[in-house]
Amino acid sequence: DFVVAACGECAMAYAYRMKDGLIEDARIVLGGVAPVPMERKKVEAFLAGRKPDEALAEAAAELAVEGTAAMANNSYKIQEVRALIKKMILDMGAVQA
Repeated sequence: DFVVAACGECAMAYAYRMKDGLIEDARIVLGGVAPVPMERKKVEAFLAGRKPDEALAEAAAELAVEGTAAMANNSYKIQEVRALIKKMILDMGAVQA
């Protein structure tokens, strides 16, 4: 599946494959959070082989914003990225349910 999602000023495109209820592969790119689109390779690797659920969504959301630094007027984007990542994973699980 390939999906584009938006939340406020942030956007995310992702593609994934599921096999036997587990995330086989995922690709994630964030937009509107930096001067250029940002791939989230650590999150992609973290998701591989795992079952999409609430705990995974929380952990992946934190990993997605690890090392980020908000600027003076855009700290809300960190919360938006967390929300997008969580929704992505929970949606993956819902598709399999």
